[in-house]
Amino acid sequence: MITTYAENFEKIINEEGSNSFISTMTMFKDPKNIEIVIQSRPFEDKNDMYKAINEMLYFYSSANCSSLIFAADVRQSKYNTDKLNSELSNPIDALSLSFASSDSSGLVTLPYQVINNKLTWIVNDFSLNNLAEENPSKSYQGDIPELFYIMSNLEGPIFTSSQLLNYYSYKNFKFSLSKDSSVQTIKLNL
Repeated sequence: MITTYAENFEKIINEEGSNSFISTMTMFKDPKNIEIVIQSRPFEDKNDMYKAINEMLYFYSSANCSSLIFAADVRQSKYNTDKLNSELSNPIDALSLSFASSDSSGLVTLPYQVINNKLTWIVNDFSLNNLAEENPSKSYQGDIPELFYIMSNLEGPIFTSSQLLNYYSYKNFKFSLSKDSSVQTIKLNL
């Protein structure tokens, strides 16, 4: 699965240029079956980005999904954990793949450079980390893990799948339901 995301990401960057990848969320009915893929709507700033992610996450409970992967093009910095505001290196671009379920979560980070309009992976800096630590003071958890935790542990949906599909269409999210999606019949009956 990681290879598929990396290949698609590389193709988009090579064909359409830097900053052309749109954050995407893939939700799974079970580990082998995709329920829906949602591309983010355009957002104005960081706060609006969090709102867009939250809006995508509503579908998780509405379709009773079991897990998700969130793919984003990020700018990554390394910090000295003993000192606040102590950036250790220049920021680098990376494909960030966050995955979450009600049982676990993690983050795969794949740094890259664009040289002569061609993406080159920085393989030595690839990393896999838990999104949630037993002791949160060990590392910054951030707002995204909190959103993933809250939205993947809701007791029942806040909106129906048909309401969300209408909303996504209205707000310019792009989405694709799998041909085996349990929501497909709802979409056709709208």
